[in-house]
Amino acid sequence: MATDRMNDLRAFKGFIEGRLAGAGDAPTLDEALIDWQLANQDDVELQGAVEAIREGLADAEAGRRDRRSPPQARPPAAPMSYEIKLTRRALDDLDRLAGESRAEIDHLTRRFFEALARLEAMPLSCGLAYEDRLFREEIRHLLFKVHKGRSFRALFSIRGDAVWVLAVRGPGERPIRPEDLDD
Repeated sequence: MATDRMNDLRAFKGFIEGRLAGAGDAPTLDEALIDWQLANQDDVELQGAVEAIREGLADAEAGRRDRRSPPQARPPAAPMSYEIKLTRRALDDLDRLAGESRAEIDHLTRRFFEALARLEAMPLSCGLAYEDRLFREEIRHLLFKVHKGRSFRALFSIRGDAVWVLAVRGPGERPIRPEDLDD
């Protein structure tokens, strides 16, 4: 994989902004991450993916099952799964908070996306944000640490089966107001 570009938060932000600017629905977090990985594959990885797809199609045509995972060994489906959607404001906040060094950018990005995995299954386990009282819709926050003692907050709302990450706040930043989110 083109590791330098793959781990570049600014490149990822540009990629996501391009996807959000396109016509149609915004991609889910999973769709965006898969597209990002595909866009950054080198020729060897791309050829391996093509071969795996061809092998899977050949197996399907021959009526063979997936040899790696028999049906009884597959885990049960999750009871509820939410789509994660990031607003432009949240992406801008990440960019602003990441700093200038490559290590800071990579670390913040990795920790943020690790924390988002929790929202896919259990967004209601996160507490109401201090800002909740200022908004008409319910605002919750997901806490995640990047450095020792430094907690960041991803502010989000739940709309149907989607979790919308509205903003990301760093340590010591003032609470967000409704007028800050008017995009």
